[in-house]
Amino acid sequence: MIVTVVIMFAKHLSIALLLIVGTCCQLSTASPVAANDDKQPDYTGCDGTAPTYQCFGLPADCLTKKDCQVLLKTKPEAGQAAAVGTVGADFEVYWRRAGDSKDSWVGVGLSADDKMGDDSVSEFIIGKDGKIAFKQGLTYCKKTADGSPDCGIKDVDVKGIKETSGAYADALLTGKWSRQEDTTVDTLDFNMKTNKYYILLAYGPVDDKGNLQHHDAQIVSAHPADLEADPTKVTTPPPAPTTPHTPAPTTGAPGGAATVTISLTLALFIAVVVMFN
Repeated sequence: MIVTVVIMFAKHLSIALLLIVGTCCQLSTASPVAANDDKQPDYTGCDGTAPTYQCFGLPADCLTKKDCQVLLKTKPEAGQAAAVGTVGADFEVYWRRAGDSKDSWVGVGLSADDKMGDDSVSEFIIGKDGKIAFKQGLTYCKKTADGSPDCGIKDVDVKGIKETSGAYADALLTGKWSRQEDTTVDTLDFNMKTNKYYILLAYGPVDDKGNLQHHDAQIVSAHPADLEADPTKVTTPPPAPTTPHTPAPTTGAPGGAATVTISLTLALFIAVVVMFN
């Protein structure tokens, strides 16, 4: 009788262990759910021993992980202008936009300081029809009569900034433009030969009239950048983003830890039931 009980107990215990091991193995091999399986920004030229671009990204530290929501690449403009000493710069921006996002604009700004106000911003706006508009803006930030801040961006016409391409497909906006060395924005002079500029990256929604609304995520470089410098000769590291930002979409399956805990608890419960039946 004792031998029979021992054999039955061992049999049930083996079944219980198989259930537990099977559950654990299934959980450990499950693939994470990707946040965005669409196109990715082009990081070519951003790293290596001989980079061809100065690169900036949002959120912070996304360049090393190559998981930027916004990627900016810039390099001195080549061609006849460079031959005569007027260089200017070429820019490329990539924006990974979630399919259900209400955000419709991405902007790249040049700032004489790291604060909002009097910044030259190049904007790509996705219309309701899916078409891309390229515009220029100038930020402002002033105090009202009651002392509260009044900040925003106004549309401006700027000569010397030209879009070369703009497209939105598979949840990725790609925009390219060139900027002359010296441009006048409203009444302000932006000269990339004589000045360095902080880089601003941001994105956000627009209202029903197509006006830019307050950004949902933004970042400012920690150091000003020499935009006409040869990327291979830039001795300081690319400006590290310092301003708080909206976290990028998670790449793990939601509730993963809770699912593991519940599954293991269920497996143990089944094991006990099997052992005593």
